[in-house]
Amino acid sequence: MIEVALNSQGIPRGAHSIRVRLRLLAKTHRFKMSTRDMGQLGLSERQQLLRKYCKKLE
Repeated sequence: MIEVALNSQGIPRGAHSIRVRLRLLAKTHRFKMSTRDMGQLGLSERQQLLRKYCKKLE
């Protein structure tokens, strides 16, 4: 679905590269969040989505 959306906008991306990019974002997010101790209050929508994605990876 994401791959089709990117291709329709002229951005060629394979499913593998999307997964790799998501894992890199998740790793970076985990590192940033490890230095903080807060709930979801105050997190941006992107940070909340990354937090949910990280929980699914565990």
